[in-house]
Amino acid sequence: MNYDINIIELGVNLMALKYDGTIYIISGTCGVGKSSTAYKLAEKYGLSAHINADNLYHMVVGGQVAPWKDDGTYIKLLWTNINSIVENFIINGFVPVIDYVVFPEDLCFIKKVKDKYMLKVKYIVLMADETTISLRDDSRTLENKMGDRSVELLREFNEKGINEKYIINTTSKSIEETVLEIIKDDRFII
Repeated sequence: MNYDINIIELGVNLMALKYDGTIYIISGTCGVGKSSTAYKLAEKYGLSAHINADNLYHMVVGGQVAPWKDDGTYIKLLWTNINSIVENFIINGFVPVIDYVVFPEDLCFIKKVKDKYMLKVKYIVLMADETTISLRDDSRTLENKMGDRSVELLREFNEKGINEKYIINTTSKSIEETVLEIIKDDRFII
């Protein structure tokens, strides 16, 4: 595919997008379209990487604990690994798109690599209503179902009082609409 071809889609020249020094962090509970959105966003760039941090977290086998039961030990290790991977992609010209449950207080972990390379970070929290999240979770394969944990996590996000400027409600939005909003809107920059 020739990435120099200009394809205009809803006012965004998607195939010509070049790396502009942005790290994307796509957050939210399961069932909001986090992984699908992160992957589709990464596809909009000629060089990009979808960093599914769940996969990195689950690399730990011996001694593994659920992220919500972690005393902070594993989350620090996870972010050390994320930063190393992000840095490797950045120095090779790739757009990093991080896909993980990231609360505002976790954003400090990306600061070192952000400051080192003078990058901007777009932090996006995808949300949906409880019914939508439950329906989406029910449609997953048995090994990928989160059950009550997805609704508990939604409540946890709501209790955090996250600044509205970082939130996109995906209840009635397509993944493509969500991706275009992320690309076009600077309100997500932290």
